[in-house]
Amino acid sequence: MAARHIYQVIPDSGRWSVIKDSAILSKHDDKDLAEEEAWNLALKIISSLVRVYRLDGSIQKSVFHSVD
Repeated sequence: MAARHIYQVIPDSGRWSVIKDSAILSKHDDKDLAEEEAWNLALKIISSLVRVYRLDGSIQKSVFHSVD
C-alpha cells in the first residue's frame, strides 16, 4: 500500500523543516525535534510515511505507518 500522506524532515537554511505537500508545517533548530513533530503528525493518519533527509539532501530513512 502506498502512503497517502508523506511528511518530510528536510534541512532548510541551518534549521530543519517538516513539510507535507510542499507546505512547511513547522521549523526546528534540532533535527530530532523536527522528526518527532513529523511522527506526531503522521501517527494521527492511517496511511502515512515519514521521510528524513541528511544535510546533503540524501534520504536517511523512510518509515511507513499504517493501522491494521
